[in-house]
Amino acid sequence: MGNYKAIVKTTTTTRLEIHKPLPQPESSPETSISLTEDQKIPIEESADLVPIMQAVLRREDRHSRRKEHFWVAGLRSDSRIMYIELVSLGSATAAIVNPIEVYRLAIVNKSHEIILVHNHIDGTLEASKLD
Repeated sequence: MGNYKAIVKTTTTTRLEIHKPLPQPESSPETSISLTEDQKIPIEESADLVPIMQAVLRREDRHSRRKEHFWVAGLRSDSRIMYIELVSLGSATAAIVNPIEVYRLAIVNKSHEIILVHNHIDGTLEASKLD
């Protein structure tokens, strides 16, 4: 994938782009996350995405890290990441997600596949009943 970088843009949403991003207005703050060669792999199982999502979450400020997040990761036909976008930043115990937004992102970005990513602030890896 060359020297591409992941760009996390924070506006009303957070978006991680693995491709070369288009120029953005100066009012759109962004954080770059460089991917290692090990991270530039096809995403074949959830474990492949974990280190990338950990890097994204570490970029959040301390206050935001104490909230549940819900992201959508869009994949190309070769299972490489096109984008990761924050759909919901919730509270300490919940993140409300609108399915329309999840599918809109997939359609607008012409994703071949999507992966839904959600965290629990206590580090629990098991899905709750509400999940």
